[in-house]
Amino acid sequence: MQYAGNVHADANHEHNNATTTFWRAAEGLSIKPAGGTMQWAVSQAVSLRRMYVRGDLVLHQNRGWTSGGWVSGRPRGRQDLSFSERQCI
Repeated sequence: MQYAGNVHADANHEHNNATTTFWRAAEGLSIKPAGGTMQWAVSQAVSLRRMYVRGDLVLHQNRGWTSGGWVSGRPRGRQDLSFSERQCI
């Protein structure tokens, strides 16, 4: 599926803390993010698999805390992989 627009997960605690942003998933999508950047600020029990991000991908919200999650496949574009305790393949 191809999508042009925003697909994102935001940190839901103060100070951009995403350590309680659970149960999000995206798989098998081609995304061209509005503004050029897809944000995926998440924590445990979260996956981002077989994605084609036609832009940039950041795995945090303004350098806030993240933890856990699973990134696999090969998201394309520039990636800001500033995160803690994330599993990537």
